[in-house]
Amino acid sequence: MHCFTCEKTPCECLEYGAVAQDTIEKWFDCSTAKLHGYVVKIRSENHVKNNKIRFSMYCMFTYEKYGCLGKGNQMKIPDCMESKIKELFPELDGSYTNFEPGNDIDD
Repeated sequence: MHCFTCEKTPCECLEYGAVAQDTIEKWFDCSTAKLHGYVVKIRSENHVKNNKIRFSMYCMFTYEKYGCLGKGNQMKIPDCMESKIKELFPELDGSYTNFEPGNDIDD
């Protein structure tokens, strides 16, 4: 399917994002994401905030498309995938951290 956002055929969201979405849905009950701002881990029933899930999905998408990039080697995901992730796991106050090239994330 052609995407008018990323202008790819097939759309990168469908091509690479499906694996990330399937993985998240396998491990988490996502029914609370839009209303409460968190998902529930199926085995432990722990709550995980949407921002953590979004970050995980960004990482999984990037891994599926590019492989392991390593620390400091970041790629911006396509707008269609970013929109889809935000739609599935919104920040309830509408405030998002945007991609900033060159910034490392330290745990």
